[in-house]
Amino acid sequence: MQGKKRLFIIGAHDFGREIESWLELTPSNQRDWYIAGYLDKDPDALENRQSDYEVVGDEDTFEFVSDDMVIMGITAPDLKELIYKKLQGKIQFFSYVAPSAIIAKFVSIGEGTVISPNSIIAVNAIMGKLVTVNCGSQIGHDVKVGDFSSIQSNVDIGGKSKLQNKVFVATGATIIPGRVINDNVMIGAGSVVVSHIKKSRTVFGIPAKKILLPNKEK
Repeated sequence: MQGKKRLFIIGAHDFGREIESWLELTPSNQRDWYIAGYLDKDPDALENRQSDYEVVGDEDTFEFVSDDMVIMGITAPDLKELIYKKLQGKIQFFSYVAPSAIIAKFVSIGEGTVISPNSIIAVNAIMGKLVTVNCGSQIGHDVKVGDFSSIQSNVDIGGKSKLQNKVFVATGATIIPGRVINDNVMIGAGSVVVSHIKKSRTVFGIPAKKILLPNKEK
């Protein structure tokens, strides 16, 4: 595709394959890029899965050219951070906003962030770098979401809440307005967060409470 940049999807499992479809929602006359394949350490990641593209290598060994770009098809915060640190300064991380997403005025969207279809980002929200916002989630006014965080489908984050770095919010969770969620927190699916959450915790339930994970939390 002469004159267009190559765009590689990092991760050929699950979310990465969803991104394949969403990228193609962008009208062709608005693209200065084309999908050139997947990067995944598992060369058989697409086996028995339908895709119009192939795994062409992995992020550690693939030989990029100067204007190549990558988009993050992985939602695990620790892995996103690891890959970013490996590729920082070597490649451009592509930020994507789906055509059907509603983005209010004065919203800041960081490097490599993915805003999926039917998401709503309200006024003065700040999205850090490599944030993932999955389908149908609503981010309230003046919310701040830190680097490498992932907001899964149909999450509702109330206005003025602050999510620090590497926060994972699972499908259908709700965070009431003004809550502070510290670094490395995982919020379970369907949970309702009514209080601030200290760092490095996993919480679940209505209201969300800390749960213990073997060999991780005591």
